[in-house]
Amino acid sequence: MRPLVALVALVATLSLTGTAVAAGPLKAVFKPETPAPKVTVKWPYTLTVSSGGKPARGLLTATLVDPLGMSHQVTDDALKPIKNRAFNGVFGDKILFPAEARGYPLTIRFAVTVGSAKTVTVVRVTPR
Repeated sequence: MRPLVALVALVATLSLTGTAVAAGPLKAVFKPETPAPKVTVKWPYTLTVSSGGKPARGLLTATLVDPLGMSHQVTDDALKPIKNRAFNGVFGDKILFPAEARGYPLTIRFAVTVGSAKTVTVVRVTPR
């Protein structure tokens, strides 16, 4: 009987620990190196994610919406799609806007999932 009680206590502790990870407000802060990106030049940025004031581990998906409303998958510096990408507190990369994007308003959406909590950070840019 004692091993069963110990197992129940262990499961209860693990389940409480798992919910504590997503406790507190989930916050994602986008910080570019420069305020306005230039076309054909890599634009460095970081996305810092915290839950309850502490760095949070989770998944990130980044998409770009053009002026026509079409959604495009953002790729990282190595041209791999940023889709369900694991990160631990801070994600940093660079975006390259093609010359055709000059002067057009674009929207970048960073969807972050930490446990069962989700948040979307929207960034509006017009490459010059």
